[in-house]
Amino acid sequence: MAFASIIASAIGILLLIITAYVLVGGVLTTTQIAMNAQSDMTAVHMQMLGTSFAISSAANSSSDIRLTLVNSGSEQIDINDINVFLQRSQPTPVLAPVLIPKGSGPGRWSVDPSTKVQWRPTEELNLTVTSEIIPPVVIQVTTGNGFSRITEVTVP
Repeated sequence: MAFASIIASAIGILLLIITAYVLVGGVLTTTQIAMNAQSDMTAVHMQMLGTSFAISSAANSSSDIRLTLVNSGSEQIDINDINVFLQRSQPTPVLAPVLIPKGSGPGRWSVDPSTKVQWRPTEELNLTVTSEIIPPVVIQVTTGNGFSRITEVTVP
């Protein structure tokens, strides 16, 4: 009988050790995941702080709106992650902003040269928006990490 309680105690201790090992492993894994997420968020915030651009000129012709943008930040900007929004500023009521997709042709925006992928600091970017929305319009250019600039383009 005494031998059976020694075996039961040994099995109980072994189960406690296994449970503690699994719990500690889970806590350590969860802590590592949280630390990695915090590190990633810090990197994103640092990139956001280094992102800045200015709209140096805005003009329009018959169907095109041409913007000259200058990357005034310290981060390269991926051109494929840029979003362009147009919003008719008159008549009242003002309509909701419209997302203009990247590409060529009507209702699209493009850059010159079209093969450009990265926009480096201090570099100018010539952006052309071809749209059926007639000025005056408010145009918003937004980068992939959320930095944006807004300008109004009026009738020539």
